[in-house]
Amino acid sequence: MKEEKNIWIDSVMNSHVGREVLVPDSSLFDRIILQTTKVKTISLRQMGMVGIAASVLLLINVIALQNINTPTTWNASDIAYENEVQLISDYNLYGYE
Repeated sequence: MKEEKNIWIDSVMNSHVGREVLVPDSSLFDRIILQTTKVKTISLRQMGMVGIAASVLLLINVIALQNINTPTTWNASDIAYENEVQLISDYNLYGYE
């Protein structure tokens, strides 16, 4: 005799007895195949919009590249002055000359 705590397992396992087996619709497979074989096309209008968007982005990039102001020559004093970094100071902090 099985323990009472394991009786529920038998009742769950036997609960499907007497139920009907589900049978899918006969045309279901045909409808799935029909939907997956449809060819998707891109209209001429959509291609034109993509072309216009690409042209606008290219134009913006060209204008941005032409407007970049980069200095042509750099020397050490310009870099130190702009970054406010000085390697040598004249503060005489320790009293030495």
